[in-house]
Amino acid sequence: MEKIKVTLSIVLPHIISATILLVTSLIFKINSLEFSRFDIFISSLIGTIVTILGFLITIIAIILGLIQTRIVKYISSNDTYNLLSKSFLSPILEGTLLVIVCFYISTIIKIDNSYILKGWILYILQFILVAFVIDIIKICWVLVSIFKEVSKEAGEEYKPNSKDVEEGKEQDFINNNDEHVS
Repeated sequence: MEKIKVTLSIVLPHIISATILLVTSLIFKINSLEFSRFDIFISSLIGTIVTILGFLITIIAIILGLIQTRIVKYISSNDTYNLLSKSFLSPILEGTLLVIVCFYISTIIKIDNSYILKGWILYILQFILVAFVIDIIKICWVLVSIFKEVSKEAGEEYKPNSKDVEEGKEQDFINNNDEHVS
């Protein structure tokens, strides 16, 4: 059941993206788009994608840095951690491919100071962009569910000593290795 859930989680964004691509191509029948200032759009898109990729890599570095802490040990005992660990590769690859496609568009397709996107490159851009956005939303959803699990665990099992709270001592959930560890 776990393998099916993880596989579905990886494949589903691509199925949704392909469905959106198919529906929009059948309804709108757009074979090309022409922009007069498409270079500004492509520059903004590349900047946004690279920023999101930077955040994803930072999240991975933070999680790897916390690997020995109580939170990660608790999370790794649940199936959400497996889903999270399998979810990072796809958006990183999609984002990198999207940046490459955007660079290709910005350097090759320029004709008389206006960009004309022909059908196949337009469809590739749309497919990768939608899959990337869906994967980012999926990662955010998984991180929020992990946060809820950790908050629930902290609220149920970790009760700070009331004397420590009254004395103003800081309560550390992340690296607390005392008797409250389960």
